[in-house]
Amino acid sequence: NVMAQMQRGIDNSAIVVVFITQRYIEKVANGQGVDNCELEFLYAARKKGSKKMVAAVNEPRVRNPKTWFGHVDFVLGGELALPMWSDDDSSQIDRLIDEIIARL
Repeated sequence: NVMAQMQRGIDNSAIVVVFITQRYIEKVANGQGVDNCELEFLYAARKKGSKKMVAAVNEPRVRNPKTWFGHVDFVLGGELALPMWSDDDSSQIDRLIDEIIARL
């Protein structure tokens, strides 16, 4: 059961890393409660809160949280958004790790 696995994964995690793309924002904003991205995001937000969620931005076109909308904007729009779209920049991974550790 996919939903049970998503729930268990969130429940057993200290931090939730949310990989942000335009499509992800759209799927979470769906509002119909049928998309796994939406369900997982809403559950993580309810159980962990924004301070235990890290926004890792995977596309330059959504690098500015002011362009986000829906639930992603509501929950993570005021949080630090870490750029993660460059394949050749290992410092992005280091910064993500540092942010995860800081939120533990």
